Amino acid sequence: MQMIARPNNDTLYLPVAMDLRDDAVAIKFPAFDSRYVVLETSAYDHYVEIPLSTTNGDFNKPITMLFYTERTQGYGGESVKGINKTLKMITPILK
Repeated sequence: MQMIARPNNDTLYLPVAMDLRDDAVAIKFPAFDSRYVVLETSAYDHYVEIPLSTTNGDFNKPITMLFYTERTQGYGGESVKGINKTLKMITPILK
């Protein structure tokens, strides 16, 4: 599977498919000693969001992030112990 038309040979790409219908998914990201790290997310409509990046100082220390949607059955947006950041995966309504 090739998700990127022209991938860089010095870049690590880690695609992940998450089923968020029944429960939210928590992922722990390590700290990175790099200037060029981003977390890019998209849904079925390919709307791209960049919730974490080294330019914002997001990867200075490990971070645990919770991913969910408005249709996630086991999670309603409440605070969870041990989660540093939550991201509601949305599809924006374009006008």
